This record gives sequence, C-alpha cells and structure tokens, in this order.
Amino acid sequence: MFKDIFICLVGDCHAAETKRELTRNGPKPLRKKLQVPSESVLFFGCRHRNGDFLYENELSKLLSQTPNRLITAFSRDGQEKVYVQHRIRQEASLVWSALERGGKIYICGDGFHMAADVHNALVDVVVNKSKGQFATRQAADEYVKARTSMDVWST
Repeated sequence: MFKDIFICLVGDCHAAETKRELTRNGPKPLRKKLQVPSESVLFFGCRHRNGDFLYENELSKLLSQTPNRLITAFSRDGQEKVYVQHRIRQEASLVWSALERGGKIYICGDGFHMAADVHNALVDVVVNKSKGQFATRQAADEYVKARTSMDVWST
C-alpha cells in the first residue's frame, strides 16, 4: 500500500518546471529531485482535462511504476464541479491507510481556497476512518498538520 501521499493542484509554474525537467532528464531524475518515494499517489486537479492538463502523459509516465497512482479531478468537465478534496473523500480508505503507516502529505497550488479545502477533507478522512482514535476534530486537525508540508500561493 502507499506510504506517502502527494496532494497537488498543479498550476502553470509547477507544471512548466515539471515539463522542463522531464524533457531534459526523463522521469527517474525528477523522481529523485522531488524525492518521490517508491510508493505514492498524486491527486491532481484542474478545470478541464483538455486544455488544462498539459502534462498528462509526463505525469502518468512519472507515476507509471506500480504501486503509484494518479487520481484526477476536473472541476469544469461535468455538470457538477469535482475538486481534489472530493477525490480525497472518495479515496478515504486509501488516504487513511497511508497516514496510518506514517505517510506524508505535500500540498502544492492555490493557497487561497484549495489548501484549506484539502486540509479539511483530510481531517474528515481522519475523523471518519480512525475508529475513534481521535476524540475531537481538533486532535484530527493536529494529526493532519503534523504530516503536511505546503508549497502554496495566493492570488
């Protein structure tokens, strides 16, 4: 099962750097540079698969080795908006299993809304999957904060 969880909403600047690195050196050096563990899951979200998911092939290749997974959310492709935090809640068992095993969370992207929404989804997962291990929502919040690193920006 997965040890580390990568939760990202990748914007142009991150995607451009990833593309440049992949183009120059291929996926293995990028995995090492980013310290991507051998087991990871990437939650990736943007508005539209077509037009916004510019580096789908590169990300898929980067995470192509089993047991890695790429879970996507495209907020404007369907009748209902689907965001990364929705996918986290849908994959609650996977997320909880990784956290129980000491997994780390890396959130990249919009710090104005997305980061807080993702954090709240993670706290929901901990509260709902921990079978009473965390007596309060505050305790679950502290548990998530202790495992999270962020690279976020605001507009």
